[in-house]
Amino acid sequence: MFNSKNEHKIVSTSVASIYSKPSFSSELINQALFWESIIIYDINKNWYKVKQRDGYNGWIHSFYLTNSEI
Repeated sequence: MFNSKNEHKIVSTSVASIYSKPSFSSELINQALFWESIIIYDINKNWYKVKQRDGYNGWIHSFYLTNSEI
């Protein structure tokens, strides 16, 4: 399991899909918007398990994210 406490990343694309599992073929559960800050809870290869500020949890591919200095 990922150890960094409350690491944040920023969405770097206009829309980033968030999935129920770390796979593009899994259920799409929400989307994050450009410059949205999200909290990272776990990593699985190129996927991050995230929590959005509105409470949604899911998996987002690293392609959609950039580092944050929050």
